[in-house]
Amino acid sequence: MTKDFYNVIKPAVAVRFLDFPTLVVQGDLSPDGLLMFNRGKSTSFKMDSNELKRALETKPFYVMFIDSNPDK
Repeated sequence: MTKDFYNVIKPAVAVRFLDFPTLVVQGDLSPDGLLMFNRGKSTSFKMDSNELKRALETKPFYVMFIDSNPDK
């Protein structure tokens, strides 16, 4: 991924998993214009395994590539 292709100031990926809050992973621009996502986030949650199975089979999983620049 390069900055010129996506034309972003502050790259990020937003992930929506089941009914949990949206997780936003910030990216960085390298000096040569490449988008890098070297750091991530993790979270722990408790859910019954049968309930988790049903939820994963019926609820969508969203991933969005966004510009998280607050000035836009």
